[in-house]
Amino acid sequence: MGSFPKKVGLYFGSFNPLTHGHLISAHEALGFVDQVWFVLSPENPHKDPNGLLSDGARFLMLSHELSDQENMDVECIEMDMPKPSYTIDTLKKLEIENPEIEEFVIISGTDSYLSIPTWKSGKEIISNYNFIVVKRGEEDFDLFKESDLKTEGYSTISSTVVREKIKQRKPFEHLVPKEVANWINKNNYYK
Repeated sequence: MGSFPKKVGLYFGSFNPLTHGHLISAHEALGFVDQVWFVLSPENPHKDPNGLLSDGARFLMLSHELSDQENMDVECIEMDMPKPSYTIDTLKKLEIENPEIEEFVIISGTDSYLSIPTWKSGKEIISNYNFIVVKRGEEDFDLFKESDLKTEGYSTISSTVVREKIKQRKPFEHLVPKEVANWINKNNYYK
């Protein structure tokens, strides 16, 4: 029987689509955790679901790309949960289903981290979980909990930018992994 990771970084998102920015953040996080699980969200309560590819399409793009990434995997626990999914509910379910994991750490960009107090049970999340905060702008790291890990894996590449470029028929392939670009072009996604 193989050993279990002791510390897992949870990277929540729609990954609509996965970008190089997501991978940069995940690789930065691996400096602090044993594995990174990309928690694929079927419906984010803080984002407009219009333009969101199907769960299956996003899962396929994500799983194909992550199959080549060491210590990274897709976690689909939210696919079977009520929609929209809430981070606190997912965290509690992951802890119940994975008692062998010593700690789940949330990976977040500075922009998302600063909005957590507005989330369902946001104060509980901040109090009970540690974070790996990836700098995404000019935010000051002094705003964060002392126990949170901070990294400078700064990237302005976002899924929104990629989708806009595709709609405008501009080159986007340099912003996403090659496999993801192939899936998008082959299936005419986001046009």
